[in-house]
Amino acid sequence: MEIVNYSPLLLRPTAWERRLQPLRARRWQRRCCLLQPTCTLRRREAELEKRIREQLRGAGKNLLPPPSPYDTAWVAMVPAEGGSAPWAPAPRFPQYLEWIMQNQHDDGSWGIGHLHLPRLGKDAVSSTLACILALRTWDLGDEHIRKGLRFIRENSSFITNDKCDTPVGFNIIFPAMIRLGNELGLESQLKQCVADDIFRLREMELQRTFQQPNWLFGIIPCCSWTPGRKAYLAYVAEGLGDMQDWDEVLPYQSKNGSLFNSPSATSALAIYSRNSDALKYLDLLGSKFHSSVPVAYPMPMFSQLCMVDIVERMGISCHFSCEISSILDRAYRSWMQNKELITDTETCAIAFRLLRIHGYDISSDAFFDFAEESEFKDSVQGHLNDTKTLLELYKASQIRILEDEWTLENIGSWSGKLLQRQVSKSRVLRSVMPQEVECALRFPFYASTVEPLDHRRSIEHFNIISIWMQKSAYLACPASEDILALATEKFCSSQYLYQQKLQCIERWDTHASIGFCSDVVEILFLAVYKTNNQIGARAANVQKRRVIDHIAEVWVSVVRAFMVEAEWTRKSHVPTMEEYMPVAEVSTALGPAVTTSLYLVGPELSEEMIRGSEYNNLLRQMYTCIRFMNDLHTNEKESSQGCINSVLLRAMSLASIEAAKREIQGLLTESQRELLRLVLIEGGVVPRSCRDIFWNTYKIGHRFYLQGDGCSMPQELVTAVNAVVHEPLQRMTAS
Repeated sequence: MEIVNYSPLLLRPTAWERRLQPLRARRWQRRCCLLQPTCTLRRREAELEKRIREQLRGAGKNLLPPPSPYDTAWVAMVPAEGGSAPWAPAPRFPQYLEWIMQNQHDDGSWGIGHLHLPRLGKDAVSSTLACILALRTWDLGDEHIRKGLRFIRENSSFITNDKCDTPVGFNIIFPAMIRLGNELGLESQLKQCVADDIFRLREMELQRTFQQPNWLFGIIPCCSWTPGRKAYLAYVAEGLGDMQDWDEVLPYQSKNGSLFNSPSATSALAIYSRNSDALKYLDLLGSKFHSSVPVAYPMPMFSQLCMVDIVERMGISCHFSCEISSILDRAYRSWMQNKELITDTETCAIAFRLLRIHGYDISSDAFFDFAEESEFKDSVQGHLNDTKTLLELYKASQIRILEDEWTLENIGSWSGKLLQRQVSKSRVLRSVMPQEVECALRFPFYASTVEPLDHRRSIEHFNIISIWMQKSAYLACPASEDILALATEKFCSSQYLYQQKLQCIERWDTHASIGFCSDVVEILFLAVYKTNNQIGARAANVQKRRVIDHIAEVWVSVVRAFMVEAEWTRKSHVPTMEEYMPVAEVSTALGPAVTTSLYLVGPELSEEMIRGSEYNNLLRQMYTCIRFMNDLHTNEKESSQGCINSVLLRAMSLASIEAAKREIQGLLTESQRELLRLVLIEGGVVPRSCRDIFWNTYKIGHRFYLQGDGCSMPQELVTAVNAVVHEPLQRMTAS
């Protein structure tokens, strides 16, 4: 009899296991994504890895953030000392005007709108008009202006198109730029109906923001504004011009002299008020960026953190461990020094989540200002109801490892409700795919599905044009195409390996011709005995010591727990919770799977580690979490079978199944938080790669019991397994 090596427990497939294989080998071989990797494929993967690695390292010219034509144009409008634009004798930054004339696209536009014009149409016309104004201010580039005006005329339909991504403040800023163009003598290129529509949108936006009609007369009712409105109007300062009370803007000026690190808003402050600190900030930009400026400066590692997040979600982070560690080390230093990293809400949330997941010891105090929904709404992002920032806050709130982190708990509650509301009302911003929000709400961090399924979902819904939309569009991840290509190839290669392993497991079908197949006990014993001996031999090579005794010890503890539970049922014995839990935790039967995985994953585990308190605490918390998940979703079935579980036991004291469920759910939350803390803690005795196995096993268990008793194998789980093992990838891009 042939014993296969790929599973710690190999039993003859049942009917539902055979249902997991609807696509047979011949059909499978026709799929090119499952062809065994060739030398050519490996060379291609190596080239993709090299390019992604260079992006992560910020090599060469990519060290500086990409230019923003919109912001560059506003900085270029700042006059030199001794005058005010548009009547000043000379520009303060003539080099930016030169860049504008050298970087116009063939269609007459500026910016990245040409990458996806239907989606980025508003950004394209906004960036183009800003560059035209900069050139016109200093009487330069007549031909560039003519081509730019033609582009705006031919693409004016994007201006009021609700299906385009809308830059922040577009309905305020774009009409203001049209008016400035008229003052500079530019002939309007818009049809009257389009012009009327955009100015009507501006009036509606201002009326919504001010909540008073006084603005129509040039009066700014500052006393009635909420902090969120004040911050928002300071951020879009270039769209208000002389209407703005610039003294009201100054509280939002950073120590570096900028408004929200925005070159365009800071330029408006310099143009209209000649603010000396704003001019110092712009001079700093001029010394650092010799030809153009970015959409924001400083940009607190946003792009690099986004890339780290993307490569992890796409399942290829193991190829860039050194680069990821380097980025996170810098983020940690910035966090601990209270630098710009934590001033931007979205960046702060991404950094917090990544740092905690990777074991950095950081506090959640940075989120104190957003503990309540009202406090978030008093920020620029809150005023805009920004989906991306909300989503990042929600994800960050899931990484709770301390009992008293009520701030994260509150953020998770209100941000989840706001996201759910946006999904139900189809108000998710187009820079975030609705499926991403729905998935985050359905599968929080502790309940996310098995990693290959997460990776598949990320690959299929990955948006190659990863846009960060502020007042102008910014390509947040320059290596998007390379990341997608590498992730796709790695996923397909993994599918090939899963297919091979599944074919090995299917060989148990040949046991039908062996006489002892009817003897369930004998075949079970032989499967456990021979398989574990083979695994023990392999593990001994990895660990450089004998480990089969410990593996056998774990199996014995599981069997003994089964026997105790069977005896309880036979005698109709009702144990106390104190009796029940030590037995029920072990009877989850996950000990053998986890133990063998730990020995094979790589790091050497000494006998002292395995017998130590940290290892046993990890094991106990994992057992407890999965036992409670099981009991919460199987109490009805077990009650009908005359069995007991923790929910039924607590219901005897609380006189209510629902009250018992609430209590067990609370205990589950505590154990889950403690398990996550043990996994993420910095400097643990058990290696991190081994601690991850405990957390990943819990996530699988959570998924198994997410919608009831997973042992009944509902169709959704069958579909999930097919998605990992059989089904080819199907890319679903944003419209």
